Amino acid sequence: MALIGSISSTERSTIRSGVTKTDVGLDNVDNESKSTMFASPTFTGTVSGVDIGHLSGRVRTGSGDAAQLYTSNQYWQRSGSAGVYQSSGSTTTLMRFSRYWWGSGNVHIEIFAIGYGPDANYGHFLCYGHTRNGLGSISTVSNNGVPTPYMTNYNGTHERCDVRIDTGAYYTYRTLFTSLDFQHYSTDDIGPGASGSNSAHCYSTAEVIT
Repeated sequence: MALIGSISSTERSTIRSGVTKTDVGLDNVDNESKSTMFASPTFTGTVSGVDIGHLSGRVRTGSGDAAQLYTSNQYWQRSGSAGVYQSSGSTTTLMRFSRYWWGSGNVHIEIFAIGYGPDANYGHFLCYGHTRNGLGSISTVSNNGVPTPYMTNYNGTHERCDVRIDTGAYYTYRTLFTSLDFQHYSTDDIGPGASGSNSAHCYSTAEVIT
């Protein structure tokens, strides 16, 4: 067989035009343009590198619609834990909270008893009020036996405070935080002169997608 380099350019062109993908071991490769190859793709195996953060903000619009990520109006929801299963009680800092005098938004805290004792107790609390010159406020929406969270550790420089809960020995709780028109930051350095007011940082929590 003659080497391609030893024949004329016309003959080389003819050879190239007659070569198929089978001739070069590419039977499983589709000849498809980039403009269409990613339209409605079907993946096999485990797809990595994609999480909920790559989705754009969308919202469920009616019965029967697919559930979609809602990120408008600074809505967020996070879950965590409080209390430690040990022979003595403990104090857990649930959240850092900062709100302007003329601020907007608030944070709901739901507490679920999951360990120790005969009852599955539950409490629902609302964090509101400004931290301009002192602690904010917490009201009890309902409570049938869980410890009531309280605000403490006021910082006048950044107009913020901590929300804590005191739990008895062996008691463990799950917590759920929900807010609208209130920013959540990944840092606890919040408030005026820091990340910003009308904001919170929930400790040791994970975002809940609903």
